[in-house]
Amino acid sequence: MISRMYFSCTACGQEIIVRAQVGYEKNQPHTFSCPNCESPININLILDNPPHVDFEHDDSCRIIPLSENGIIVNLGVGFLIPKSKANQEFYFPAMELMHNFRGEILKKLSEGKKIPPIRDYLLEGFPGAARAWRHLEKACRFHRKGKHDLRDRNLAAFRAETGFKEDDFDSTLFDFIECFLGPSGRETTQKNSDWIKQIYKSHPDELKRFLKHYIEDLQDERLKEYIEICAEYFSAHHEYEQTILYNRHGIEIPEDSAASSANFELTKMFYGNAFELLGAHLDIIAALNNIDQGRPYDQMQKMDLKKYRSLNKANRTECLKNNPNLGSLFEEYDSTIRNASHHRWFRISDDRQVISYRSGGTGAKQSITYAEYTYRCNKLFLQILLVFSLEIILARAARNLLP
Repeated sequence: MISRMYFSCTACGQEIIVRAQVGYEKNQPHTFSCPNCESPININLILDNPPHVDFEHDDSCRIIPLSENGIIVNLGVGFLIPKSKANQEFYFPAMELMHNFRGEILKKLSEGKKIPPIRDYLLEGFPGAARAWRHLEKACRFHRKGKHDLRDRNLAAFRAETGFKEDDFDSTLFDFIECFLGPSGRETTQKNSDWIKQIYKSHPDELKRFLKHYIEDLQDERLKEYIEICAEYFSAHHEYEQTILYNRHGIEIPEDSAASSANFELTKMFYGNAFELLGAHLDIIAALNNIDQGRPYDQMQKMDLKKYRSLNKANRTECLKNNPNLGSLFEEYDSTIRNASHHRWFRISDDRQVISYRSGGTGAKQSITYAEYTYRCNKLFLQILLVFSLEIILARAARNLLP
């Protein structure tokens, strides 16, 4: 559904006709540049009484009566918009998305592959994922504190929000992750589960020794870290939602696409924070890989696990590259972007569409579009969810195998 509203920029007085493709969340913030002076404008679509849409705004703009003199600005909550169509009348982002996916769908059909239901191509995991996460986040925090009555109360609220079936805490959390990952992610979680079973079949005693270490020394702190990175992601979900569909189906974003919302101030630290978390948690994958290759869980070919944990995080994938089945867990892992975000080397263009930075702060200038940045943030986050789901599988295995 397209909602139409009329604003003027308080910085320059430019009249703006906003055409917004509405998404699924009740609150849908959007930050875009004035098409005249490029000042940032902040509005929020409110959908607590659908199909009616209300608009909130700050002092960057003001609502004006119906006007035909304004510049059209197309916004897509959950969609990218081609630069050439950013100011066109009679443009519909949802139709553009299906056009982009059409080639991928036809390719899979021609190869005799099954495709997800067409409806799956129009949802970002499930409608209202960010809103649903708030209930699950509280359940996770109460679970860590052992307050199971409050945990279960929030799990019930989560199920009421999403329609998920009643299940225990671990299963509900695992189902949420799988649903958000989408079809290709669900295939990977199944492969990871099969991998753990295969390791247990070949090296049961060493896997049990590792599970004991995981439960006693790692599990609680790791859960806390996953909660925090998920909370950071979902606090800016409206920004990442613009590209998540492409991530979920393994499709590159079109070269001419732009993010119609670009709240860079809200997202600029996420890649670096996610990189740090994934790098810290790769020790789980490394330990399992050690067992799989017939070594003690804490012994790599050239170092022990303690030494591995002291390595610069940029170098922690090297010992995993000899196992081709693990590549999907760290395919997106760019230390230059991490460094740019953490050392304040990022700069956003006036139109809020291009991020520039220098390697090492003083090296060659590099750039990435804001749309591509959100795509890569999503890819990194989905990898984190894959490792998170693997740790849930380990916790289940520990309950079943340890005394």
